[in-house]
Amino acid sequence: MRSKPSVSIDKEGKARQIHTTSSFVSGLKFSKIIFIATILFFFSCKEHVDFENFSEYEELYLSNRPTLGKVIYVIDMAEESFENSILASSLQGIINKKEARIYIIGGDAGLSRPWEKLNSMESENFWLSHYKEFYGVDNLKEVNLRDAIAEFRKEIKGYLLVSRGEPWTINAATTLAGLDNLVIAFDENKDLLESNGIGLKESLIGRWRNSSECYLYLFNKYYTKMKSKGLGILSPDEYRLRDFLIQQGILTVYGRPTTEEWDTIEYILRETPWNIPVFGYIAVNGVEELLGVITLSKNGKFLIPSDSTSNLSFHVSVLPSSTENFPYNPKSSTGSCKKDSLNVTVAITDGDNLVIPANWYVWQNFWRSPVRGRLPIGWSFSLALNSIVPAIANYYLSTRTENDELVGMLGIGYVHPSFYPDRDFFFSNSFLIMGDLKLGTFWTLDPLLLNPEAPTWESLSKNTMYGFPSGVLSGYFPLWGPKYFKTTTGIPVLVPISIYGDTPAVLVNRIRDILNKSKSEWPPVVFLSASAWDNPIEELLTSLEPLQKEGVNFLLPSQALKCVP
Repeated sequence: MRSKPSVSIDKEGKARQIHTTSSFVSGLKFSKIIFIATILFFFSCKEHVDFENFSEYEELYLSNRPTLGKVIYVIDMAEESFENSILASSLQGIINKKEARIYIIGGDAGLSRPWEKLNSMESENFWLSHYKEFYGVDNLKEVNLRDAIAEFRKEIKGYLLVSRGEPWTINAATTLAGLDNLVIAFDENKDLLESNGIGLKESLIGRWRNSSECYLYLFNKYYTKMKSKGLGILSPDEYRLRDFLIQQGILTVYGRPTTEEWDTIEYILRETPWNIPVFGYIAVNGVEELLGVITLSKNGKFLIPSDSTSNLSFHVSVLPSSTENFPYNPKSSTGSCKKDSLNVTVAITDGDNLVIPANWYVWQNFWRSPVRGRLPIGWSFSLALNSIVPAIANYYLSTRTENDELVGMLGIGYVHPSFYPDRDFFFSNSFLIMGDLKLGTFWTLDPLLLNPEAPTWESLSKNTMYGFPSGVLSGYFPLWGPKYFKTTTGIPVLVPISIYGDTPAVLVNRIRDILNKSKSEWPPVVFLSASAWDNPIEELLTSLEPLQKEGVNFLLPSQALKCVP
């Protein structure tokens, strides 16, 4: 057994103490939920800081915060090939290392998660417009990939040749690119690069027999040389996150609990320090997600789901200014529990997946919809946003209405705390961030926390900070146990009565099923979890509103938690 480290590792590899003061089921079908429920059954036998001090926590996530460039090159990648998208992302990563000067618009979704066929052009254009209006990012130069290569050719020290036929070479190149300012290229890219005087640095094709051999080599030779002590676990079929991994200097590998290289990934997880982030994702279904998150948790790693999030290497450089009047204490709606009504709270989520606030919530039928604010609603909010994309975090924090509650999702990253070896580190840092942002409700997916007497509740309670959190939402769907309870330490908890894939119509029917019972059978409060993928806010609120005339009292999650007896 490894001895417990009491420290994290900073970007120079030195030990430091941070705060030790004491998805997701994307694409999940009902049959998989039942299968997961069966598996889960066996697992059951400092001083307050201001928002502007995001640097207080950035070392949890970042090795590098570049400045914002004076001229921003906006690369149009609409309908470009996957190979060109990899090249563009690697270019963005090395150019944005010291000064963020490249922003990409119009790349299509990656290949490894077919249920997320998003084209993020709308959101990418929105953030650029937002930065122009509020941050003075107005010196923009629109270019194509060929123009960008020509513009930055003197800063590119060469290219690494990779192959789709040997997909591990793509992750190897991602690991190596930032060390020497190299771009990643396929055969089809060679002419473009060499015509601009950019030569071959190294061909990675044929270097390793398989992914396990490659990733073990990378770890043994390069991990201690990387700028970040975090890890990237990213499918070779994804390109969007690579700019950030290259910029931050993160060793990048890939495996899932059902793939042959998972043993190698587990070895790397065991041999790296506790309390470090893992960027990317580790699953393509709910079973892999469960097993993968438990493995990460047991090894003291917190997952930052980010495999399909674009432009992180640019967003990280845009910092909120004090002139934006960040509202620390926005006025909340005056809702409260009513004995003669059915008290209901609804919260939208896809875990702490960074693509949700960066590329999904911001669509016109979600956060920017004119119907937002007509009913109390909860919105999952990744605590990593405040450090990684502070201007995006600021946008949501400063534009919420009194009927919008941002819910602290999962903590500093996605873990199941019951399996995490340094729970004090995890909870204390999570709740300090929640306290700074005035987020009163914590949402966990830890299956063991469905038990009111689970030992982890004691650790959670002793690490609360300044009254944060005041209550907990538990899970995406019911598995076993009560739907509301107070822990042995007195914390109110709500468990959803809905399942992950429920649409607005199904959620309405679930509420009506309760309304049709005798009032004496109504529970004191009901919580429904609404998947972000299936519940656009316009359709959701329009469907829910008529229920008010049928006896439903809609509440924010923090208000509903006060109804727990």
